Amino acid sequence: MSHLSYCILLVVLLFHGASFSANNKNNMAINFTAKTMAGESYNYQRNKMEQPLVILFADSLCPFHHLPKCEIKTEEFNRLVTKYQGKVNFLQVVKGYYVTEVDVRRYIKNFSIKVPTIWDTDNEIFKEYGVFANPYAILINTQGNINYRKNNFIASLDKKITAMLY
Repeated sequence: MSHLSYCILLVVLLFHGASFSANNKNNMAINFTAKTMAGESYNYQRNKMEQPLVILFADSLCPFHHLPKCEIKTEEFNRLVTKYQGKVNFLQVVKGYYVTEVDVRRYIKNFSIKVPTIWDTDNEIFKEYGVFANPYAILINTQGNINYRKNNFIASLDKKITAMLY
């Protein structure tokens, strides 16, 4: 891919990511219902959550050169799942493009993911939330407000969760 192609792609991705804020001035989480890889229905309804929610947007191609530090970020996500068990809900949404169900299941197994995982086959949840990078974390409070969204969350997500809880 040429340098110009990369620049165009970057502009498109940044514009797409910015569209979430432009279309959602209150930074409210988007309601959605989807089937998890375990075959269960997952229904997120803002204002109906008793605990904050962390969503990890991931790519099952991890580890791969175009996903910098994805292993470390996924390990951090798993650490937070253990640390905040019973206090925070966790969900993983896996990018649907260029992968099969077998790839997603292998990723879940290889990284020992223990939370509900949605394979976003058409990337609808990614689009609704304006996510353009992987892995990417979003923290939603119990009122349905997005309090935190970042792709480089290793050092800061834990602090944001702690501040929200205590």
